[in-house]
Amino acid sequence: MKLLMLIGGVSGSGKTGVSEFLVKTLTHNAKRFSADDFFIRYGDYHFQPELLPEAHKQCQMNVEECMSEETDIIIVDNTFTQSWELKPYLKLAERFEYETMYLLTVNHHGSKSIHNVPSHSVKSQAEKLSDTLVELSLKPYI
Repeated sequence: MKLLMLIGGVSGSGKTGVSEFLVKTLTHNAKRFSADDFFIRYGDYHFQPELLPEAHKQCQMNVEECMSEETDIIIVDNTFTQSWELKPYLKLAERFEYETMYLLTVNHHGSKSIHNVPSHSVKSQAEKLSDTLVELSLKPYI
């Protein structure tokens, strides 16, 4: 079985940690991607909001390449707070005949986020995420 795991949640909720853990512990051929990877240079995270569309495009291209190579498990960790963020990956999964799984991470207190996202932005992400889950009738694994 080929599987695409989409890990969503608000900024700083532990998406990267979960996806990295899964890649390390899964016995199958697994790869992980994130739009955040685009902003890591020489080991440091340098977010540039104006480059976000390019970061997402690169992430989608990476996933498409792995699907064309029939990678067993592909994990993508992005906020996925709006349906338009999920749809390109769902279309790729359908095209390449991948099963999909959506996992939702929740904020864990005491964790250090590299993003420094203001709390009002995180609240806005959470509201959008709730609406998106209803819109797409997604039942996340939490």
